[in-house]
Amino acid sequence: MSASHAHEPVQRARRRALQALYQHQLTGQQAGLILLQFRQTQDFKGVDDNYFELLVRGVIDQQAELDGKLQPLLDRALEVVDVIEKNVLRIGAWELLNAPELPFRIVLD
Repeated sequence: MSASHAHEPVQRARRRALQALYQHQLTGQQAGLILLQFRQTQDFKGVDDNYFELLVRGVIDQQAELDGKLQPLLDRALEVVDVIEKNVLRIGAWELLNAPELPFRIVLD
């Protein structure tokens, strides 16, 4: 896999995780059920399945902690942030706290 494509499975895992977290926000379903449904209904070819599960379970399990760390950085209450934007922020916060090796570049010169 070339360097430009090396992060593609993780990027695909993030996109799937965003969808799964959206489902969780709307339905309140448990992480295990959502993971099972996604694996049964979606094509996971080229997706880092382990990372997908880490993100989904991690964000759901640590949601209160992540929200507490994000809120002081926001210009409005987290409750009024769009559900998609909220979960993008949570994924990013989870990665910064739990997977410091990802993303490999956060700030470009």
